[in-house]
This record gives sequence, structure tokens and C-alpha cells, in this order.
Amino acid sequence: MFEVPYEGNHYLIDSQCGDPAMYDGSGVPRAVVDRAISAVESAYVRLGRTPEDSEIRSIDENALKEGVR
Repeated sequence: MFEVPYEGNHYLIDSQCGDPAMYDGSGVPRAVVDRAISAVESAYVRLGRTPEDSEIRSIDENALKEGVR
């Protein structure tokens, strides 16, 4: 889980959960979920290859740190 600031609040986003429906009813605004997913997807595009299993969590968390704030 990663804490994402948004409009003065902080929301927990699971860096391994790319399905927006998983956040329905959770209180996490859709804009936060969409931005988080977009940041992670962009990180994979920039990487230019399929990451190793051991790299995935680190890539996801770094993408959230850099792309959602």
C-alpha cells in the first residue's frame, strides 16, 4: 500500500491493484485511482520491456511516488 496525497487528504493505493473497480465504495476518489494507474502504466512504457517479477513492486511504488503527487 502506498499513501497518495490528493486535495489535502491522503489515500491508500495498492501498487499491485490496477483494477479501478476494486476501489468502488472505498472512499478513494476515482481521480486518485486513475492517476495512480496512469503513473504505473507510464512507468512500464518508459521501461520498454517486461519487468522481472522481482522488479514489479519497486517500479510500481516509484511510479506512484513520482507520478501521482
